[in-house]
Amino acid sequence: MPRRAGLTTRGQAFLGAGLTLIIAGVGLGLRDFTRVGALICLLPLVALLLDRKPLAVRVTREVQPATVEVGEVAYVQVTYVHEGPGTTSLLLATEPVPPDCGASPRATLGALGPGGARALRYAVQPQHRGRRLLGPTMILARDPFGLTARYVPVGRAHELLVVPRTWPLEHVRARGGPTGSEGERPYVISTRGDEDQSVREYRDGDDRRRIHWPATARTGEFMVRHEDRPGRRRAVVILDTRASAFPGPGGTGRAGFEWAVSAATSIVVHLISEGYAVTLVTGGVSIGGEDASGDAITTGDPADAARTFLAHGAIVETSKRPSLSLAIASARAIVTAAALMVLVVGDEPQLAAGDNDDLHELAALRPPGGDCRAIVVRSSNDPVSPTLELLRRAGWAATAAHPSSGIPEAWTAVTRPKMAAGAP
Repeated sequence: MPRRAGLTTRGQAFLGAGLTLIIAGVGLGLRDFTRVGALICLLPLVALLLDRKPLAVRVTREVQPATVEVGEVAYVQVTYVHEGPGTTSLLLATEPVPPDCGASPRATLGALGPGGARALRYAVQPQHRGRRLLGPTMILARDPFGLTARYVPVGRAHELLVVPRTWPLEHVRARGGPTGSEGERPYVISTRGDEDQSVREYRDGDDRRRIHWPATARTGEFMVRHEDRPGRRRAVVILDTRASAFPGPGGTGRAGFEWAVSAATSIVVHLISEGYAVTLVTGGVSIGGEDASGDAITTGDPADAARTFLAHGAIVETSKRPSLSLAIASARAIVTAAALMVLVVGDEPQLAAGDNDDLHELAALRPPGGDCRAIVVRSSNDPVSPTLELLRRAGWAATAAHPSSGIPEAWTAVTRPKMAAGAP
């Protein structure tokens, strides 16, 4: 375990006084001065050498809740227990916390005897999403004379997951339309009878008890029963992670991306609460939902699914890749099975010059007759938005938003019937 040890101000004073006496004794020919000075110099040096025994202090840390949204408060309970023999020197504990969570608290533990315990309780309020490390505890130990001090890290750091803030959103109003819209959604209703079973080819990992022997004998290949589950509406949410799509001086680009992350996770959690099987696509990474074949990817428990999405939203970051090709490739296989498609995209400044074919391809990537909605996050107040116009021309219900805009208001703008028809 790494340690940082050194002399205190008192120890440095002792060392300076001892050296002064030694110099004076040598200069004046007074041996007694020299002896006393040597003894005074030795005291802090001996204390520094002897004070090396490890601290037998056990640290336990509990954080409630273990996951918080940006701006929420989490409470930390830290307990220090001395498990060694004898009595410790005077101890001072410091709990390192990230700067955006508040000030690092300190507690005077004093001298702990065998089995002695102290407790510290403090609150943190993180202002940014991500993983935040609390600890490990730094304990300042002094010798009985206060000549030396050492800082010793004790215990392990505790990870606090800070997820994006989510907002309550308006109920999803279905768009009317041809087959594939929410009027006739592409999902299956099952009554769990024999007629609800289909067969497919055997795949590695399938339960052999599900082998359908009549079909196997008929085709000559192993076939397994594939039971249709009760129908769930499917939705795809695509979050743009291109760094180039969130430009702006003075941190406005970062603010725009944080707004986009919060908007996308709010939409995902809201759709899950309304019974959708949601797939979130971020820069080519697909999280959750159901794929086009109907095979479940996430748990059926909506609360667990929401936690999975929020955990991913806590760590997603922008990418320097200039294209949307990875996101398009990930979404292509599942878009055709979706009743609802939502895009949270940054405004592309080079779109007017025709330099972004991927965005054109993404605008055309939509379920046949499906409900397509888009929120364009803008970092400028320019009234012209090529991205917004492109999406509307492609039939999307699209609206523009600024990092200072309200997320519920942006969602309402693409949910109401007038906007759902793609009206500007």
